Amino acid sequence: MKYHFVFVLFAFLSPSLKAQLAPGELLAKLDQLDNRGKVLYIAAHPDDENTRLLSYLANERHYRTAYLSLTRGDGGQNLIGNEQAEELGLIRTQELLAARRTDGAEQFFTRAFDFGFSKNPEETFRIWDKEAVLSDVVLVIRKFRPDVIIARFPTTGEGGHGHHTASAILAQEAFAAAADPNRFPESVKLYGTWQTTALYWNNFRKWRDPKADVSNALALDIGAWLPLLGESVGEISAKSRSQHKSQGFGVALQRGEIIEYFDHLAGEKATKEPFEKLTAGWNQHSISDSISSIRNRFRPENPAASIPSLVRLYEQFKKLPKQEQSDYHVHVLEELMLNCAGFYAEFTSTEPIAFPGKKSAVNFTYINRSSAPVSLISTRFILPHSEWKAHNQSLKSNLLFQYKDSLILPSEMAVSNPYWLAQQHPIGLFKVDNLMDIGQPELEAPIQIEAMIQIGAIQLTKRFPLHYTWVDPVKGELKRRVEVLPLTTVQLKQEILVLNQTDHRLLEFTIETNTDSLNTEVFLDLPETFISTPSSVSVVLGKSKKKQIIQFEIAPSPTRELKAEGSFDVRVMMGNKKKNEVLQTISRIDYDHIPIQTWTKPAQVKMVYVNLQRKGEHIVYIPGADDKVGDCLANAGYEVKMIKAEDITADQLKWADAVLVGIRAFNTDEHMSTAMPVLLQYVSNGGTLIEQYNTKNWISDVSVQPGPYPFEISRDRVTDEKAEMKLLVANHPLFTYPNAIQKSDFDGWIQERGLYFPEKWDAHYTPLIECNDPGEKALQGAVIVTDYGKGKFIYTGLSFFRELPAGVPGAYRLMANFIGWGN
Repeated sequence: MKYHFVFVLFAFLSPSLKAQLAPGELLAKLDQLDNRGKVLYIAAHPDDENTRLLSYLANERHYRTAYLSLTRGDGGQNLIGNEQAEELGLIRTQELLAARRTDGAEQFFTRAFDFGFSKNPEETFRIWDKEAVLSDVVLVIRKFRPDVIIARFPTTGEGGHGHHTASAILAQEAFAAAADPNRFPESVKLYGTWQTTALYWNNFRKWRDPKADVSNALALDIGAWLPLLGESVGEISAKSRSQHKSQGFGVALQRGEIIEYFDHLAGEKATKEPFEKLTAGWNQHSISDSISSIRNRFRPENPAASIPSLVRLYEQFKKLPKQEQSDYHVHVLEELMLNCAGFYAEFTSTEPIAFPGKKSAVNFTYINRSSAPVSLISTRFILPHSEWKAHNQSLKSNLLFQYKDSLILPSEMAVSNPYWLAQQHPIGLFKVDNLMDIGQPELEAPIQIEAMIQIGAIQLTKRFPLHYTWVDPVKGELKRRVEVLPLTTVQLKQEILVLNQTDHRLLEFTIETNTDSLNTEVFLDLPETFISTPSSVSVVLGKSKKKQIIQFEIAPSPTRELKAEGSFDVRVMMGNKKKNEVLQTISRIDYDHIPIQTWTKPAQVKMVYVNLQRKGEHIVYIPGADDKVGDCLANAGYEVKMIKAEDITADQLKWADAVLVGIRAFNTDEHMSTAMPVLLQYVSNGGTLIEQYNTKNWISDVSVQPGPYPFEISRDRVTDEKAEMKLLVANHPLFTYPNAIQKSDFDGWIQERGLYFPEKWDAHYTPLIECNDPGEKALQGAVIVTDYGKGKFIYTGLSFFRELPAGVPGAYRLMANFIGWGN
């Protein structure tokens, strides 16, 4: 009897079959096949998850294990680049997926946007829309159907971050709501209701305080050695944890005993450990017996010998009652069969990008590296009107079967985009229209191929993404999935322009097309308060010329009252120049540890009018981490030279009217210790040195004194972006020259006022600003200043690194005064 099974469930769809699972991994898959337990771990951000516990549950207990991160970490800080907000969320999403590939768990998200540090859950829920995020948590529970839910944080606030506490509250409420057919009926229609057996808090008190009383908690040693994988849980989990590179969370490998503690919160209470009642084996005992028999007879030197038994096991699975059938376990069984055969399939394009309406060449490669009978029956592209192409090709042992083909994408095909970024969203919640997308870490590859493969009496239909592969002379073979992008795009040199009444700014961008002929006019959809010269630019591109650099000079209109800010699109005339369209720009994120990410969005430039006076034009900027401040100041009319700390010399600094040090430079750049004597001599000679915030926590510290006199950095911050800013020395030059700072200059700030303020400082320093979050003590460390020799020194925890890229006018005026002090 032949069985034909199409498997497309994305929650656990492999992007491609691994070249070959090692024998130990194959045996571990068999253990996974005989276990039906499921555990869902819930927390707020990427890097909140306990990778030790996830690694243990997935690899020692062989439960289907998943982590639900409420956010994608968009509001965090970036130690590897200058991406912020949504772009940082793209990085941290992929870091989480890399962590799950390492520890064997799965990954889910809600629509919640990480808007930055929050001190309490009340603020968090006000910004997120609690009911909307709760509905997403319930949807994931109903879809995944866990036996046990583990919350990373307690509801009592011990987790510190308001998002952390919110995640615990939502886990507890969702535990009950998921079983209630009257709560969130839209997900009931998709997945039904689900009653999880128990909810626990993964108690971390002992980790924070070795003397903490955990006598009422359940204890479990999870530090198992996994001989089939050749690693311990601690080693796997450390590798998983170290995937969070943008947060600087690399950790040492851990071996030996690891004790975790659990407090019961809801549902059935266990007596020994939270997972003691999870289901192992099958009600149809013959299935468990078959799995045990296959495992006992497995031959590591000849995995293909197990294929006939795996085929019979497949037939047993198909005879299970419908309520007991599991797509997930069938997928695991499919993977086992194909890996035992050493089967590998790869589909590659000659280009990394495909375009709607254009032809792409595709190379097909298959191999069966065993003596088992494996045949390629047929293939097709997963595109409208795509037909199955018959092959009926027996794959001979260890011989490549290859051929070439081509595909033409539909002209109306949508471009590749992260689904949660397809629409503009409010501050707290991504907009997602398709309910079935909610929870997914990302969507399937935009271009896929289905292959019908016969192994024994079974025909399997597997999906594979279309990849582009290339060889780097240092890194070797690299791979990325082929993306679908617009035919014509622009690459903006600036995404924000800051002007005063007399400024003229040069906007430069590159237009690129993959059409055979583009003859159009490009223009800027400017607010009426600004004018451009020229008003439009003719563009003629085609086969021989694909790119053109375009420049517009932009200035405020002298006859109109200027608004504080606005934005404009880059547009082209299309369709015989009868209709104008907004061009698209591509944000490309490329780091070695994650797949290349692309985000297509309208080519839009933010225009900020600032009544800005500048004193001092030349700035040396020493980069830190997660920092666009230097670029923003250049866009505001300053001449900025970026110089690394290791390259700083006294002669270079003679040119500078002021030196700015980027955020966290003292945490991330060891050369700051050698740069500081040079910088302090520059100040002593009459220069102005401005240092932005650094951190002091268990991850990073300041190894060298940042200022001319001692001060200590705290973890104090003011997260209310509307907190009152009291000027302690109202007539200080930083508030009067060259711009008179007004209360309105602190309007429109985003995410926070500042962070990691100094808490103790030498008497030489003068604090200039006092602020606090509601109900908390006043903090005076937002800005401290001192004279040193003939020059000036400023240390600030104000979040200029967020405010300047966001185009906050008052932040530019205040920074201009910092630069102007002493000039």
